[in-house]
Amino acid sequence: MNGRWIIAPKRRKVTMFFANKSRRIWLVAVTFGVTALSPVVATSAAHAAPSRDSIVSVARSELANSSRNVEIPMGSGCNFYSGYWVSGYNECGRAGFRKNAWCADFARYVWKVGGVTDLKGLSPWAYSFWRYGLSRGTWHAANSGYTPQPGDAVVFDWNPPFNPKVYEDIDHVGIVESYSGGKLTTIEGNTSDATHRRDRTSSLRNGEVVGFTSPIAGSGGGVVEPPREHVSDISGDGHADLVATKPDGTLWYYANNMDSNPGGAPFTTGSQIGTGWTDFDRVVAADVSGDGHADLVATKPDGTLWYYANNMDSNPGGAPFTTGSQIGTGWTDFDRLVAADVSGDGHADLVATKPDGSLWYYPNNMDSNAGGRPYIDGWQIGRGWTDFDRVVAADVSGDGHADLVATKPDGTLWYYANNMDSNRGGLPFTTGSQIGRGWTDFDRVVAADVSGDGHADLVATKPDGTLWHFPNNMDSNAGGAPFTTGVHIGVNWTIYDRLF
Repeated sequence: MNGRWIIAPKRRKVTMFFANKSRRIWLVAVTFGVTALSPVVATSAAHAAPSRDSIVSVARSELANSSRNVEIPMGSGCNFYSGYWVSGYNECGRAGFRKNAWCADFARYVWKVGGVTDLKGLSPWAYSFWRYGLSRGTWHAANSGYTPQPGDAVVFDWNPPFNPKVYEDIDHVGIVESYSGGKLTTIEGNTSDATHRRDRTSSLRNGEVVGFTSPIAGSGGGVVEPPREHVSDISGDGHADLVATKPDGTLWYYANNMDSNPGGAPFTTGSQIGTGWTDFDRVVAADVSGDGHADLVATKPDGTLWYYANNMDSNPGGAPFTTGSQIGTGWTDFDRLVAADVSGDGHADLVATKPDGSLWYYPNNMDSNAGGRPYIDGWQIGRGWTDFDRVVAADVSGDGHADLVATKPDGTLWYYANNMDSNRGGLPFTTGSQIGRGWTDFDRVVAADVSGDGHADLVATKPDGTLWHFPNNMDSNAGGAPFTTGVHIGVNWTIYDRLF
């Protein structure tokens, strides 16, 4: 069944920056990682061979593993697979077990141990497998004529027909063990409080099977192939770009060509891509539409909220942000605004602060909201954010959820991990830790995956106009600190009043 009471990890890594009216600094340098950093799995024979055969082998092994193929105690929701992913609630009193609806946790565990390396966006929600397939071109609707393959994820709606605008209609997910002669056999977690083999032929015929998502190309024992990259930087090349405005309202675009530029410098040449941006007092960027390109969201001084879709693939000359539309009002209540994929559903959400220091979350429900408007309802998720003078956000950890990075006036740097899958009530940013100092040297900071390694880096300017890059080396740095050393990568950035 679907763990509907918890918000899921997101498909892409989104970076964000608080657009502060007084400082007039924005983030638009946004990227989404394509390689997930997931918990380490104990080695197994199946893990060494990333193929459909190995996925099925893992599923069968888990089916036979009496130490964890049932909830303990039965009916409690306490299971090994949610414990592995640290999802749900820590209410089981048994080491390594957590309480959650766990069909999706079982399925993604089987995929991971079976050798699937691209797990970005998979979560405790069954529907995340549907969205995973849509984003990678491996989704096959049940009525499409597709022949289910061993190792596919199969998703169910127990009350068909499925409405794609209400993706929580997807209730359950399992692993295809075989399909032969019209008979569909699956191995599923959280089925009658246990892992079971099921004949789902009748579900396929009566419409309860919504469709299938493949983690790999090919069939039979085919080897897992690298996934298609679906990033959300401006250009879609997997590296974060920079966008800036000049005091005259012109909008400028600096492509990240570090792979081709001498010395690997990322932002060497800019071009003008727009005018009239003095109309807006705050601008943020993220993949609102879920198409893999960062869009712009902006507010005017009257509190109206505007959306500029990135249509660079279809606009003449490849200009990304040519036409905007109003999507909200009342945003003068907030003094800082960020855009980020907090929930992990593939669409950027908004996070904002009020002058009293309260932190607010507006999920992007454009797929289900009337008229496709993304940000209608918000609620408070924190307080005390007046302690920080700058806040940026990005997927620092590489787990598919945007984290927060902030500075205090004393120059200390703080990291707030997004642990919404494990925190009670699904609150994302509850605990912070100091990870650096000396950031009073910089007047502007943005967060973005400059290097394209799946972990967000920091880019900052000093008052003298020099541009600096702080790579995220948390996997190799002592203590896992992400931003320890910076490199000078540019000059003359004082000509811009806003950087994002």
